[in-house]
Amino acid sequence: MTRDGFVLGARFRALALGLMLGGSLLSTAAGCGIRTPPRPPEDTMPHAATDLGAKRDGTTVRLDWERPDKSMDGQRLADLTGFLIERRAGTDAFTIIADVPADTLHRLRKVKHYSYVDEAAPPGAVEYRVVCYASDGQRSPPSASAFTETGGATE
Repeated sequence: MTRDGFVLGARFRALALGLMLGGSLLSTAAGCGIRTPPRPPEDTMPHAATDLGAKRDGTTVRLDWERPDKSMDGQRLADLTGFLIERRAGTDAFTIIADVPADTLHRLRKVKHYSYVDEAAPPGAVEYRVVCYASDGQRSPPSASAFTETGGATE
């Protein structure tokens, strides 16, 4: 290789390296802009579901509730992902019996009312509650409980 070819190749490599470094710095700087001030995790969790009702029909119980629209700090809740349905019979601990997707991430108009049918409701007094969760894993406090009994339904 000639001396001129070596110098030209070294200049080309230096220019290419400079362009790559400059481009990566520009793309990094452009991608790290903050759109909103940071929020602590306890402020971004969803509010609890509201208006939980339970209606028994034999061995099934239909639950109806409304989704929250706001996070704990009052901001619009845009990333609600789903609902955990919890059930307790008698004095047992609450157990999660279902995970109901919110199906709101890609909709222009948010679904406000949700329902779930418990096909295997135990006999006697049963208590239900709903816990909302967001895409980042934040969970809401449990909703107010809804109760059913073998002989009928109460809220």
